[in-house]
Amino acid sequence: MRLTTCLAVCLAFLMGCGPNADEGVAVGVQTGEAGGSAVGVQTSPTPVGWRVEPTATPQARATRPAVAPPPPPHVQPDVRPAPPPTPTGGPPLAAIPTPTPLPALACQFDGRTVSAAAPGVASTSHAETSGLLTLAAGEVLPGVFVDLRLSATAFVAGAVIRPETRVRNTTTAPVSVAPSFSVNGGGAEVVGDPRSFPIYIRHSMPAASPGTLVPPGETWSVPALVQLPFAAQRDAQFQADVGISGGQVVRIQAAMPLRLTAPTAAQELRLDVRADQQQWCLRATDAQGGTPTGPFFMALQGRSAARDVHRPAA
Repeated sequence: MRLTTCLAVCLAFLMGCGPNADEGVAVGVQTGEAGGSAVGVQTSPTPVGWRVEPTATPQARATRPAVAPPPPPHVQPDVRPAPPPTPTGGPPLAAIPTPTPLPALACQFDGRTVSAAAPGVASTSHAETSGLLTLAAGEVLPGVFVDLRLSATAFVAGAVIRPETRVRNTTTAPVSVAPSFSVNGGGAEVVGDPRSFPIYIRHSMPAASPGTLVPPGETWSVPALVQLPFAAQRDAQFQADVGISGGQVVRIQAAMPLRLTAPTAAQELRLDVRADQQQWCLRATDAQGGTPTGPFFMALQGRSAARDVHRPAA
């Protein structure tokens, strides 16, 4: 099965493999924004300040004078002996075993066998990505500093961008951060465009939803994936809406324009999917059949008569 699609940038060589390929498999691959879908000469913009909207605080109620409660009635003390302790017994619980890595999978493409690593569980990291532009910055609560960071302000239309919300918590209590992003008030995935990338991580949740807890004294970056519209435009409005809770709950907002350009034929990506009764394999090449370079995002959706399979974006 061969799929052809026009995407935003040349991508890194992609070889995806997975078990249970007897299901119908749909693989979504979309460009990352750090390795080529950013177009033109990128200048460092001056960060804007956050618009802070504090939540309403409850009104203080009038208090009545305290009245001492009456003394409790006299109760005869219980002189019965305490029951003997219950023995715990049994051997100690065994430690949770470390998962055994799956062996590499063999994929057949163009009459040759290619070895690819089996899919695993991606680790969670809150380290910031180097080289990003700061689009918005400020101290939104006493001791809580929030930056909005993105790789560029000009992209190819239809790309998937990865903004980061960096929170520096200098207080002595944890701070909750819940970011939400939109472009032109929504996104291609909202209107149901079939070309949109299936994004499953938290990226469009309401700012009042529970978010990521940043420990006291630490700096965390919370990434997100956002689908850009597929139409070229000079002033697409990128909106950030972040809920911050740390002793006080506030909602911070910032907006800035993004320039979106139409993709070219040289940025075409070819996907070759092979499946059998044991596994599926996916290979991505550029328009000339060579190995593309740059970052990419991939997600998997599979369906059979018995179940649906969803593999989150990676």
